[in-house]
Amino acid sequence: MQTGFPLNEARNLQVRKLEISDKNKGFVELLQQLTACDAISDEDFEMRFQELSSLGDDHVICVIEDTSLGKIVATGSVFIEKKFIRNCGKVGHIEDVVVDRGSRGMQLGKKVLSFLADHARSVGCYKAILDCIDENKAFYEKCGFKQKEIQMVNPLVVNMLDLANMSTDLKIRLGAGTGAATAALSMATGATWETPS
Repeated sequence: MQTGFPLNEARNLQVRKLEISDKNKGFVELLQQLTACDAISDEDFEMRFQELSSLGDDHVICVIEDTSLGKIVATGSVFIEKKFIRNCGKVGHIEDVVVDRGSRGMQLGKKVLSFLADHARSVGCYKAILDCIDENKAFYEKCGFKQKEIQMVNPLVVNMLDLANMSTDLKIRLGAGTGAATAALSMATGATWETPS
């Protein structure tokens, strides 16, 4: 898998893995063109970046930077699911693919997908899968994906007000007060969670 190579000399486009400095290059604003994505503090961004980086090749975020503008213009991610089936096989789950409105029509989405599929292949995945809306189906078919099966969703969003009012006993059972769980509860509710004594 190649990384850090120029895509278009005229625009100085480069495909590579996400770097911590990409928050200041419009990465979060790009994700906001895809779906609901609130503003993220530098501290929260760094914490999530470090968490994902610790997963190594099991979670990779690809970006395309227009280096002449210092701006992230495309992104996508792949995480690797390790299975027992298919001789303890692996599946690459591709998520969050988006190209900046001002950079569409340059085949950057295909470049992101190629980077992610190459990564999945390089770590031994037997397939890469993704979900998309009907309007994007033709694009993904052009990129080699085929429709198979149906996606089902069980929304697991917790009402943040209920979470903030949760009893201490329940917080303890959910792991509040320990490491990442405390940080997640604090980020989710805006409240400070302390380790129960």
